Amino acid sequence: MAPKRRKSASPVPPEPPKRHQTRSAAKATSSGGVPNEATKMDTESLETEESRQSKSKSTKKTVSKSSVSGTSKSSKEIHSRNVSGTIADSPSTSSVTDGKGTSAVLSLTHPSLKNPIHCELYNPASPSTETPQSPTLIFTHGAGGTLSAPAVVHFREGYASQLPIFLFQGSMNLAARVKAFHACVEHSKSNGPNPKEAIHAKHPPLLLGGRSMGSRAAVLTALDIVSRHPTTSVSLILCSYPLSPSKGDADTRSAPLLSLPPHCDVLFIVGSRDAMCPLEELGELRNEMLARSWLVIVEGLDHGMRAKREEELGRTAGEVAASWVRGERWEGEKRLGLGDRDVEVEE
Repeated sequence: MAPKRRKSASPVPPEPPKRHQTRSAAKATSSGGVPNEATKMDTESLETEESRQSKSKSTKKTVSKSSVSGTSKSSKEIHSRNVSGTIADSPSTSSVTDGKGTSAVLSLTHPSLKNPIHCELYNPASPSTETPQSPTLIFTHGAGGTLSAPAVVHFREGYASQLPIFLFQGSMNLAARVKAFHACVEHSKSNGPNPKEAIHAKHPPLLLGGRSMGSRAAVLTALDIVSRHPTTSVSLILCSYPLSPSKGDADTRSAPLLSLPPHCDVLFIVGSRDAMCPLEELGELRNEMLARSWLVIVEGLDHGMRAKREEELGRTAGEVAASWVRGERWEGEKRLGLGDRDVEVEE
């Protein structure tokens, strides 16, 4: 009888390659379960997505390098500097160009500030060549408002149609707002329209402004600057200056204006219905001020510059302010809103 042949053992199949597990797959395995088909597909899609992101990152780096090489010097400075008193490189930093001009959203850091401040820069589409280039207006909003408040937006649109304006977002604390003003002033010296001229000029002329509480901060900043550098030329654009006190602090509202030196120029823009800046009281104060002052009265508008035609009148007020910066002067007071777009001067 022939011996029985022993069957040879079947070859052991090779282990399948290990796949990268997703969190859901790892959870199922650790709990004793077996990943189902949906989990496997999730793992494969994750691997595909990771490879796509890797390719995307390398592509972005290439595009970024090529775009920087083609930008202007000013754009490089805005996006690359990150030192005290200059614009910080931030994901929120962006610029836009349209038919109305150019605009940029910036984040400004400074040793005196706890946190970066949000800033917006607007330039006209066609800068005027008729008069010497003026300094950029540094402007801020009121105590309870923001840069998107209608009164700020309307004024900014009118002003930026002719001249550059740099706005910053501040807190409700007056002292903190003054610190933010100083940070913006330092920044403007090296990043203004004429940075080379600003470097050679020890104390270049400054143009500060604000709305309501922001206008008070502008005045206090101007006083700080002229006390340290008496020969510095500072001009102020004060919209809806809160002259009438709410808690008996009349002196703190009027004293800074009375302390401005004679070589300062001040433009007041006030609504005719502004209860916080009575025209009669403002007129008496202007007579006592050493600084030269001009007044624009916007008919029908209150302290918040609200009325049926607030957008049109707000823009017109901004345009008049730009004309004043360019050198336009008048006797008495200028009134807006008496006609469709009439501007009347009272002697």
